[in-house]
Amino acid sequence: GTSNEWQVHHCRIHGNGGRGISSFGSSLRPTVCNNLVYNNGSQGAHLGNAESAVVDGNVFYGNDSHGLELFSRITTRVTNNSFAGNGGYGLRYATSSSWAGRRLDVFLSNHAHGNTSGHTNAVSDGAFTAFGVGSVVGDPLFKDANNGDFTPQAGSPLLNAGIDAGGLT
Repeated sequence: GTSNEWQVHHCRIHGNGGRGISSFGSSLRPTVCNNLVYNNGSQGAHLGNAESAVVDGNVFYGNDSHGLELFSRITTRVTNNSFAGNGGYGLRYATSSSWAGRRLDVFLSNHAHGNTSGHTNAVSDGAFTAFGVGSVVGDPLFKDANNGDFTPQAGSPLLNAGIDAGGLT
């Protein structure tokens, strides 16, 4: 048989002329965890029309468009991500009235700073509010993001932030 589940984890995805990660399919179940997704020519990641998705522990930095774009009715867990310096929103949640059944199950402990259009476009649309409980804003104080070193330095709001998302389903 075939599986519609796919994973991208522990990768460095950068310098693409378009999207860093792209997915579109009604029965897909992507997991995107612990990646550095930066300096891509469009969105850092675009997940569209999936059945469900997990996005945890990623850095979306300096992408020409949005850091992460979620498009459709997906049931999603978005936790412990950093969205900084992207050309659009840190997180863009594109909606359609035909997707009334969409929901965002878990949206917690994310970080945002310096995204051109703002932290998120989805301040309140019935799916979720603001940027999630436990989320922080402020300069992440990455060691040398321009050269791909995203180590948070002393005084970074990322230090000792986040949650243990392992038990969430």
